[in-house]
Amino acid sequence: MSIVRVFISSPGDVSDERWRAERVAARLSGALDGVEIEVFHWEAGRCFSAHGGFQDQIPETEAFDITACQVRS
Repeated sequence: MSIVRVFISSPGDVSDERWRAERVAARLSGALDGVEIEVFHWEAGRCFSAHGGFQDQIPETEAFDITACQVRS
């Protein structure tokens, strides 16, 4: 099985859109045979330690296959 890692970068005011993108990724994972889409965003229930800021604890974008940025205009 192939894993496609997707990082979604977005501010807090687009949380609805961010969760929608995660649902789309989950549906695609179910529809594409042999492909799993793994989505990462900072609110996704990951625990960050208090020894530094959360941004320092997020992997660099080159660790992902796709980076998507969501913003509201």
